[in-house]
Amino acid sequence: MELSNSQKEVLSGWVAEGLKLSEIQRRLNETFGISITYMETRFLLDDLNLDLISQPKPVDSDLSQPAHGELEGVGQRDEREGFTAAETGRG
Repeated sequence: MELSNSQKEVLSGWVAEGLKLSEIQRRLNETFGISITYMETRFLLDDLNLDLISQPKPVDSDLSQPAHGELEGVGQRDEREGFTAAETGRG
């Protein structure tokens, strides 16, 4: 597929805006009438040396709760025996 210079500039602008690959694919279809697959969109961006901007992951601001996958009490010292809870097999 061959894009004109103006189409390449528009596509570059979409990437600079931080659009996701699926959004770029949709806009190519809506704006230019170019219907291509998700993988073809990926290859097109690679051919034009355009890298998607990774979006930062949302941060959970509630620090009072343990994070997903963390166990309460793991790694805490057992004062009587001098071992951590993980070492004693309790948990």
